[in-house]
Amino acid sequence: MQGKKEFNQRIYYNINLDSLVPEDHLLKRLERLISFNFVRDITKSYYSHTGKPSIDPVVLVKMLLVGYLFDIRSERKLVEEISLNLAYRWYIGYDLDEEIPDHSIFSKARVRFGKKLFVDIFEKILVKCIELGLVSKKGMLVDSTIVRANASDSSMVEIDLSPGQYWKRLDRKEKPKKKLSGARYTGEVDKSKMGKRRRDINRLSLRKKSKTDPDATIVRKPGMGSHLSYKAHIATD
Repeated sequence: MQGKKEFNQRIYYNINLDSLVPEDHLLKRLERLISFNFVRDITKSYYSHTGKPSIDPVVLVKMLLVGYLFDIRSERKLVEEISLNLAYRWYIGYDLDEEIPDHSIFSKARVRFGKKLFVDIFEKILVKCIELGLVSKKGMLVDSTIVRANASDSSMVEIDLSPGQYWKRLDRKEKPKKKLSGARYTGEVDKSKMGKRRRDINRLSLRKKSKTDPDATIVRKPGMGSHLSYKAHIATD
């Protein structure tokens, strides 16, 4: 007999969030291995001793780690995914009926803490991973591939120069050019002129940026022409 699923939403549930996340899930294994309590110690001086309690800095770091591990690059999307995903909720310590922190906490944290503190946190996590044998110190392989940007060459515009940069450009143009001596070709290669055209092209591309995607740069490859792209790097030990 064919079945038909009826959905009658309950008002109350008796659910243990921990039981809904498998023991072999990456985040559960990570939680068993690495404690992030040190984050509270190194960020303590950035908070006042009075006032409304902030979002736990450990929660902030764990949210960023979830975004990195599962390739969620948008902070708004990260908050949305954590809200929907039981494992993500469990990892940052937020139950089903708790509201996930707003995406604005990330930009506020960058202003409050600065770049150096995030580097310090990363280094401490890396040291802990090495101690646990999760990272090999024998060597690392790095490779990259070109990823085409969703922007056209026609979106390129000249970058406005600062007064100092403008005067430097004028000075370069005013330098006297050497006169041709008429010396005969000796068969020797002038290494200073090698790659000059490529360097000129690269300098030209650095003086322009795309209006629609300012982070993309012009990439030229034989047989492919030129187009706005990124380089995606992958490193593994």
